[in-house]
Amino acid sequence: SEGAQVVVAAENGDPLLAVGEYGGGRAAAWTSDVAPHWVSREFAAWEGYNTLFGNMVSWLAKEETA
Repeated sequence: SEGAQVVVAAENGDPLLAVGEYGGGRAAAWTSDVAPHWVSREFAAWEGYNTLFGNMVSWLAKEETA
C-alpha cells in the first residue's frame, strides 16, 4: 500500500512486519503469531524479541524507543 514499508521479511520473502503513517496516525501489521507457532523457536528466543515488540508499541504511540 502507498506509504507502507516492509521492515522485516520472512525467510521466503513475504512481509512479516510492515509499518506506515497516514494523517496523524501510525499502523503496524505483524503477519504472524507472536509465539513460536508460526515463527521459529530461534526467532522467538532471540534476545531482541521483547525489545522489538516494545519498540513497535512505543513507535505506534509516538513515544521514545529504547
